[in-house]
Amino acid sequence: MIQFTEKECLDIINLSLILKGTDRDESPRPIKYTFYNVEYNDEHKWIFERLNEYFTSNTGIEVIANLDAIHLFNYGPGNKFVKHKDIYHENQVYNIGASLNSDFEGGEFKLYNPDIILPKQTGNVYTFSCTREHEVLEVTKGNRWSIIGFYHYEHLNLKRSLV
Repeated sequence: MIQFTEKECLDIINLSLILKGTDRDESPRPIKYTFYNVEYNDEHKWIFERLNEYFTSNTGIEVIANLDAIHLFNYGPGNKFVKHKDIYHENQVYNIGASLNSDFEGGEFKLYNPDIILPKQTGNVYTFSCTREHEVLEVTKGNRWSIIGFYHYEHLNLKRSLV
C-alpha cells in the first residue's frame, strides 16, 4: 500500500513553518482554513512522486506530467469546508490528497455518491473525480492537516475521453 510515513507527514506539515500561509474565511458561509502552496521543485519532488505512484497504481492511469503545485491545508478548531466540487478549470479531471495526521477531533473527510467517510489515518492517500462532491466537517479539537492536488488532462495519459 502506497502512503506517507509518519515522519514524512511531519516533514510536510513542517513546510508550514517556512511557506507563506493564506487564510480563507468566507463568513458567514462555513468555509474556513489556512493553506500553503507547495511548489514542485527538487526539495519537494518526493511528495509529488509518491502521489503520482499512488494515483497510477490505484487508477491504472499513467501520470505523464508532474503537477506544478499542491496545497497543504490546516483546519483548526471551528474550521471546515462545506460540501462542494473541485472544478476550478475545465480540463481538471482528478483530485489526489493525503491525510497527514489523526490527532484531532471532528474534521472528517466525507465523500458523497456513494457516501463515505475516509478513515483518520496518518499518511493515507486517496483520489477521486473532481466532479464528486465532498466536504471537511468541522474540526472540534486540535488541527487537521492534509494535502491536495488537482490533475488535469495534460498530466495524465488518458487513452479515451472521459464522459
